[in-house]
Amino acid sequence: PSLGTTGSTAVPWTVETAVHTMYHSLDAHARQSATRWLEALQNGTDGWSTAVSVLQRAGESAAGVVPAELVFFAAQTLKHKLESD
Repeated sequence: PSLGTTGSTAVPWTVETAVHTMYHSLDAHARQSATRWLEALQNGTDGWSTAVSVLQRAGESAAGVVPAELVFFAAQTLKHKLESD
């Protein structure tokens, strides 16, 4: 997945922007779009590599550099992949 929508505008989601939008946006449509995009990522083959990449980056970075919400999403993605793939 690469695009989400907010209103009528296409948004090039990254896992970082989608997670941030899901947790912090005041725009309900943007949150819903980000959530759908993240669910598609979790269910797709890119879920494995994305989750591992985020967790590796978090492990190599100083505390707080990788947002906790992003680390949580990556961990949840791995849990989901282990249970469903």
